[in-house]
Amino acid sequence: MLGRNPEMNKFINYAVPVAVVSSTIFLSPIKTEALTINRNFLEPGTPLGTVLPLPLMAGEPSENVAGGGDLVTIFNTAADLWEATILDNHTIDINFGWLDFNSIGSPDNRGIGGSFQGSFPPTNSFIGFNNIDSVAWFLDSTPRQNEEYQQYTETVADLGGGELNIGQVYTEATGDAVNRSDMLSLAIHEIGHALGFFTDDPDLGATGNPQLTIPSITTTAPRPFPGTVIPTTTSGGGHIDGIQVPTTLMQANLTPGITENLWAFNSRYLLSGLDILAIAQTNNFSQVNLNPVLQVPESNYSLSLLGLGILGACMIFKGLPASKCHDRNRRSVTDK
Repeated sequence: MLGRNPEMNKFINYAVPVAVVSSTIFLSPIKTEALTINRNFLEPGTPLGTVLPLPLMAGEPSENVAGGGDLVTIFNTAADLWEATILDNHTIDINFGWLDFNSIGSPDNRGIGGSFQGSFPPTNSFIGFNNIDSVAWFLDSTPRQNEEYQQYTETVADLGGGELNIGQVYTEATGDAVNRSDMLSLAIHEIGHALGFFTDDPDLGATGNPQLTIPSITTTAPRPFPGTVIPTTTSGGGHIDGIQVPTTLMQANLTPGITENLWAFNSRYLLSGLDILAIAQTNNFSQVNLNPVLQVPESNYSLSLLGLGILGACMIFKGLPASKCHDRNRRSVTDK
């Protein structure tokens, strides 16, 4: 159970076995005008361009990987999620690839991944994934599903603008995901930075987002939940304060208390409503989808329909709402 933050009026965790939540069919909304992310994978040896003031080139793929997936598919999944989230008409170019972070020469090798862009507002970015041997990656072969994690926890809190989802976290890793950092979590996180959620970076000579104010930002209309106060920190180039809100994706360290090379370790973090509002507020996006979903490959529809059938049978034959049908497998904790 997560501890209560004194600044939160209400802090609720819903813990649900993944067998329940994975029965949902995820469908992307029909896209008209919305965010467009042009993605370009940089093959090993390709110069990174002018984003970094160093003569760097994309590196070889990491050898410390498991899961059967690949970086391109996972990154595209993360970018698709953001495109389903930001509904304003906005375009950004993102190059991405593997990178030896030892070549950057920064303390702690800048963790396991990083987003590098020029001054705000960015029109292009490079997102690098650390290929040093000490980083153990989980590259999910089915990144639009979460079957490698046995526990799903949704966290809700009122931070001044009404009850809002502040965390969607999968834990209890199994199989290839055990003792590895989830590539999908990091890709979603770094794209959030590439969209403009970053502070000044003297090392790279970049001027940050002036609307990413410290120690907090407050959401305003026309975005939903106006008046929500989002605690922020300059740590790691600008993040949501993970000490105060430890369930968000846009925090600096998703495995508190251990080194950055174990980021999103044994767990998967997806976009919460708070993460989305933070990106929208600081980048003047006014149209957002706080519940973005991704389309599951067609071959998995039958399994999804089976799960929905089981849930429907409970609702019909027991006369219970869906939430009650889940009650046997869910525990709810409320701090008052």
